[in-house]
Amino acid sequence: GDVWVSTELASAASVESTSVSVQFPVSCVQDGNDKTAMMSTENPSFPQYITMIWPAGQDFSSVNLKTWWALGQGPKNWEIQVSTDGFTNWETVASSGNVLWAYSDGTVESKTLTFSLQTGRKGVRIKINSANLTWNHFVVNEIGVF
Repeated sequence: GDVWVSTELASAASVESTSVSVQFPVSCVQDGNDKTAMMSTENPSFPQYITMIWPAGQDFSSVNLKTWWALGQGPKNWEIQVSTDGFTNWETVASSGNVLWAYSDGTVESKTLTFSLQTGRKGVRIKINSANLTWNHFVVNEIGVF
C-alpha cells in the first residue's frame, strides 16, 4: 500500500496575527527556524489569534507550537480552530488546557495538539486564550501544521 508521509503545511500559508511586534514579525512562525520568533505587542489582551490561510484546501490532523523562555513568555492556553474558507465559521478542534512549560531560558519547547483529520480546510488558527507575561508579551517561535 501507499505510505502516508506527513508534510509540514504552515510554511506555504499566508500568516497574520492580531498582536505582533514590528521587530519580531509573525512570518517568523513559519520560517523553519526554531531560533526566530514572533512577539506580541506589550500587555496584549486576550484572546489573540495567529491565522494561516492557504489558497487551496489542505488536509491535516495536528498543529505543533514551539516557544522559548516559555515560563516567562510562552502561550499558556490555546485552541486550534479550522475554517473551510479561511475567513468564516471557525470551529474548535483541539484545546491545549493549561500548559506547564519547563524552562525559562533559550530551550525551545514544543507542544503538539492532535485532532480528527480535517480535510479541505483553507484556514487554521491558534486562538491564544492566555500566556505567561513576565515581560509583558508572549512569543511563538514556530507553528507546524501536519
